[in-house]
Amino acid sequence: MKTAEQYLEYLNTTYLKLHKNYETLFWDSYMGNAEVSLDKDAAQATLDAFRSNEKIRTQTADLLLQTK
Repeated sequence: MKTAEQYLEYLNTTYLKLHKNYETLFWDSYMGNAEVSLDKDAAQATLDAFRSNEKIRTQTADLLLQTK
């Protein structure tokens, strides 16, 4: 398993990438570009799946136990 620092770096960079992609598509859609609506919805689903990933929660809990 990765160190806590490596895992946090992975979580932060992955979340930032996913969120930035969704936010860009959100604002494009909000400003009237209907062509990106399906991409925006897919980006939101990917972001939601990352945030609710049970494996990530379990790995985070394991790392927290190791640091105590």
